[in-house]
Amino acid sequence: MVVGLAKYQNQQEAFPLDKKTLQNVALRSFLSGISFNSESSDSIGWLWAIQPALRKIHSDEEDCKLAMGHNLEHCSASSPLAPLAMGVVLSLEQQKCDLETIRSTRSIATYTCDAIGKMLVYYLFIPLLALSIIESARNGSIMAVAIYCVVLFLLQVILRFVSIQYGYKHGMRAIEKLQKNAGTLKKSMMIAGSFMLGAILVALGSGYAMQIAMSQDNSSIPTIAKLLPGVLTVVMGLLLHYLLVKKNFSMGKCVIVVVLVSFIIALVQNII
Repeated sequence: MVVGLAKYQNQQEAFPLDKKTLQNVALRSFLSGISFNSESSDSIGWLWAIQPALRKIHSDEEDCKLAMGHNLEHCSASSPLAPLAMGVVLSLEQQKCDLETIRSTRSIATYTCDAIGKMLVYYLFIPLLALSIIESARNGSIMAVAIYCVVLFLLQVILRFVSIQYGYKHGMRAIEKLQKNAGTLKKSMMIAGSFMLGAILVALGSGYAMQIAMSQDNSSIPTIAKLLPGVLTVVMGLLLHYLLVKKNFSMGKCVIVVVLVSFIIALVQNII
């Protein structure tokens, strides 16, 4: 839907949204990604999430229809940080800014929050959390799985309910700060990712070393079995840090490196 040069009839700034309404929007944002389609991405879910706030902001029926219409334009709202973009857009709607400003801001805000939100939660926190409980889960611990689910749920709740308040309070400044620190966040995640990928090989190295120890009678083997996991961790950590930071490798390429190293280790194991 194209709004063109349409303007709100009521240009008077609306009353600030109450905390309960913003919390309602944050709660609805959990389902904002289920309406994904190739034409407008998550726009239907986006509009459904912010609809209670738009109805309070726009008392004029035609203005409310216009607001809902332009909020059906293509946007991405499936990341846990989407409520931050929702708060920013609602702050502009409450101020009755011109539609071009709101639309351009929404586009910038949604894609910035989508990229950083997925990077932080899906590509960093969830793998780290899974690595921390995977050994207990493999041993049959139901508690480890329960802790994983509870922590992940609480993270989503806290991130959504806090970010929408922050976005609504600071408006476009919140996105500007996020973009300003995006480079630092990316570099930090690259470093953290190198340690995460290195940690994946700890279990692999441990299992490999223990198999050697159990299959050999040599007294020096147990010592090697104890040292090998630590050596693998240090070597892979340094290698992945070098590839990510110095060579600007993507996470996908680093995963390929990990797979190749694992394949080589498996071949050596079969030869021994």
